[in-house]
Amino acid sequence: MKKFVLIIIIGFLFNTFANVANSSIVELKGFKLGMTKKEFKKNWKSKRVKVHQNLSSVLLPHYTVTLAGVNVDKPTIWWLDKKVDTIQFRFFYNVDAVKPIPCSSIDACNKLIQPAANFVRVVEAIKKKFPGFKCSETELMNKMGAKWINRKCIYHHGDGVSISTIRYRDNDEWGTITILPTNEYKQGQQQDAEKFNNDL
Repeated sequence: MKKFVLIIIIGFLFNTFANVANSSIVELKGFKLGMTKKEFKKNWKSKRVKVHQNLSSVLLPHYTVTLAGVNVDKPTIWWLDKKVDTIQFRFFYNVDAVKPIPCSSIDACNKLIQPAANFVRVVEAIKKKFPGFKCSETELMNKMGAKWINRKCIYHHGDGVSISTIRYRDNDEWGTITILPTNEYKQGQQQDAEKFNNDL
């Protein structure tokens, strides 16, 4: 009887620690906080896909990574003490948004410029991987009077890492999926609230 109880306790502890170990890493396609530059470069080289884009009227190779089957440009990284502090995947919806890359038209950069529906598809896949997102919606309007719904979602993981998704940044130009420390996210939210309340 004692052996049976001991086996049950050991099995329970093993399952608990296995679940904690599996859920303690917040990463997308192997990109995660705390990576060194060498680790980031190695992961980028192993995950990147060569796509040919007609940049500035010349067919040039360009590299992307896929998230849920959608081509996304190389993630933008912020470093702290030579380690990844924040990772941001960017989704471009029109030519003006792709400023660092010389795109002449949507057709010329069709692997980088895509409909917002692709962003939604990726976010839904991420929400399945990390259940518990909280989302809010606001209405946006451009200069021409066109309206659409912007959706922002946030997921706070227990290990101090958050994932933030914003469908439209700078109105309809681009969207972002960002992995960052939870305390930095909350600090940014607090600063925004203070600026909003003091600007009266």
